Formats: sequence, C-alpha cells, structure tokens
Amino acid sequence: RVPQLHPKFARAAPRQPPRTHNRMKRSKAEILEERAIVKQFELEEKQQKAKKALKGCGGCFIAILVLAGIGSLLEDPPDTDAPIGNRSGIRSLSINLSAADVSHLLASDFDLKESTSVDGQPRLLGHTPGKLALLEIIGDPSNIVKASLMTGIVSDRPDLTFVHSAYLMRFAQNVMPTWPDREQWMQDTMDGFLVDPDAARTVVVGDRMLTFRLWKELGSFFIDVKHKDSE
Repeated sequence: RVPQLHPKFARAAPRQPPRTHNRMKRSKAEILEERAIVKQFELEEKQQKAKKALKGCGGCFIAILVLAGIGSLLEDPPDTDAPIGNRSGIRSLSINLSAADVSHLLASDFDLKESTSVDGQPRLLGHTPGKLALLEIIGDPSNIVKASLMTGIVSDRPDLTFVHSAYLMRFAQNVMPTWPDREQWMQDTMDGFLVDPDAARTVVVGDRMLTFRLWKELGSFFIDVKHKDSE
C-alpha cells in the first residue's frame, strides 16, 4: 500500500517539476566560457610547474625580462626541420645521456618526433605551440651525442617568458643533474648578457660541455650540451 498524504497537509506539499530525460542544451556563450576557464586553469597549472623549476633562480626570470628589450620578437619562427646551430663535423662522442634524460618534464610540451638525420645521426625534434621554443636531440636515443634548446624572447608576453625560463633551467638540470653550481652559473650567465649580449658562456663538467648564448638576431636564447672533445 502506498502511503497517502493526510489531507491536512496536502496544500503544503511542494509541486515537483515534470521529469525529463532530455539534457538541456548549453548556449554557445556557456561553452566558450567553460573553455576559457579550462584554458586558464591549464595556464595556471603550467605556471605552477614553471615556478617549481625556477626555484632558487628567480633572478634569471628578471634578467630575461630585461633582455627582452635587447632581442627582437621572434615573429617568424625558424624552419623546424633545419638543424639548430652549426652542424658541420659532428663527432660521435656520446655524453652518457638518453633522450629521455634530456626531455624529462619537457617532452609533453615539445611533442618530440623523429626528424631528418644529421651527419648520419638519428635526430629528434620538437617545438611548443607557436614554435617559439625548439628542442633538438641528436644521436642514438639511448646514448645521445648532443642536445640543444632554443627559446624565443617574447617581450609582450611575460607569461611565456616565465615558462621559457623554466625550460632553460629544466634543460640545464636534466643534462647536469649532479653539478652543484648549476643554478648560480645560469644566474651569472644571465647577468653577463645584460653587460655583453654577444658573450657566450661555456662550462665543462666531467665529459660534458654546456654552452649558453643569446642570439639577438633571432631574439632567442640558445643552450646546448655535447662532449667536451666534440668538434
């Protein structure tokens, strides 16, 4: 038997809206608003990751912002199929790093893919959306011979500048993980660019040689690692 509501309380019973199994269609404005929220959330998440990567080197970010007035905006990204930097006479001297080591916490942003070989060496190449940052890895993926990262200086996008700073720090950390002076060296190099933008700086740790330079003509930073005896 179904319980019946006492007549005394019949008028107090709330009226229930009719049930329907059809979902209400969202307006275009609501969909766009939702997408904007998701995009903003993803940006904030990426910035949080960048902050962790930049911990201990906040001055690098400030220096890059100042240097943005020196380098020109990278309006025409370089051909991503072309090798980065000078590729003549690459010697097959491994640096005891794998492609996975170099691209740790970077691969998802750069979408690394196989590209044309360089002097017979396999090559992985990836870029961020907009092609404002490029990552190149040369050699056997299990034991590479060289890796390079180029990041554009975008003067009117401090958010991108912050993320690009994190890329540079992450790359240095990936290829020189046990070097205790890594962060200080990066900071000193940035400070040096403020005095002399044309001065490249190189350091050798073990068998690896790390070079960091500013390319004013491209409006970009360039950092690479290779064997100290490579040509």
